[in-house]
Amino acid sequence: MVGARPSRDPRLVVLAISVLLVLAASCASGGDDAATGDLPFLGGTIRLPDLSQPFGAPASSESVGDDEAQDALALACEDGDLRSCDDLFQRGAPASPYAAYAFSCGGRLTPPPPTGVAANCRLRGSGHLASAGGTLPSGDSPTLDRIAQQCGRVGGVEACDTLFRLAPQGTEYASYGITCGYRSADTRPNACAGFDGVPEGRPPEGVSGDPELDVQARECFASRLSSCDELYASSDRGTTYELYAQSCGGRLAEVVEEVQPSCDLRFNDPVASEPVAPPAEPLGDSDRLDALVERCADGDLRACDELFYRSELNTDYENWGATCGGRFAARRAGLEFSAAGECEARVAVLDDEGQAIA
Repeated sequence: MVGARPSRDPRLVVLAISVLLVLAASCASGGDDAATGDLPFLGGTIRLPDLSQPFGAPASSESVGDDEAQDALALACEDGDLRSCDDLFQRGAPASPYAAYAFSCGGRLTPPPPTGVAANCRLRGSGHLASAGGTLPSGDSPTLDRIAQQCGRVGGVEACDTLFRLAPQGTEYASYGITCGYRSADTRPNACAGFDGVPEGRPPEGVSGDPELDVQARECFASRLSSCDELYASSDRGTTYELYAQSCGGRLAEVVEEVQPSCDLRFNDPVASEPVAPPAEPLGDSDRLDALVERCADGDLRACDELFYRSELNTDYENWGATCGGRFAARRAGLEFSAAGECEARVAVLDDEGQAIA
């Protein structure tokens, strides 16, 4: 088949026998024999972001770089669109002048947050405060009642994602969970954890051994959530790298092995699905893939995912699919694996206030 890619592990298979998980962790590269309970980035209390630092005047974005897509986000960030500051950091080139500019919310945070603390520019600008949820659902499940109570507490939004995952669909429990305790109209599954902002991360202590994965782990700790997803996609199962990625850099209290972490989707705003301009020149010589490129550009996000999976590794076709048709400003190139393939979930139709429309 033209453009067929090697099969990718969908990571939807539950590891049913815990012994196998232990064996995999001890044999895989970058892993170790540390017990899960010994890893300092798992369990414990998640620290909510401190949004109290006041903004100063913005800095000019004129000389930050020469990338057209990232320049547009940087200029919007300078002009006061704080959502663009967050997008530039999360979806732009890592460890770049663009990332530094975005991490300071366009120069408004002096000094910028310390490593491991996200800028949360949009929430800082809105004066966001963590709040309690609405009226608790009533039902006959003590377990779901307990999780709903956690969801409704100030700072308990991660439990809302758990509630939606466990609750029967169509029930009050499910409605309470998907709306983050009736706090939000954004009804994307697993999006509640980031409702109060990106929490403080915990450093990847005990996670080392592979230079490329070490870079991704450090970026994940530094609040670039798509790097957590890349780390998860690139790691061998059962390793400490995978566990660190599943915790989104120590930002999730609960690591669910059978559920992809989808850190970027959990903590960041969805990317709008408006049509984008297709590439000026063909990306290759496959009519079939060219057709997927056109559909992806028109806003068919399933076509973006299909393009990514059908493209050969490290090609322009793959990059177009991996960036959801260029809707993500920039992305690391040359990875054997990628966290892409979630365009249909990560790109959304937005209303006038920037909320995702279910």
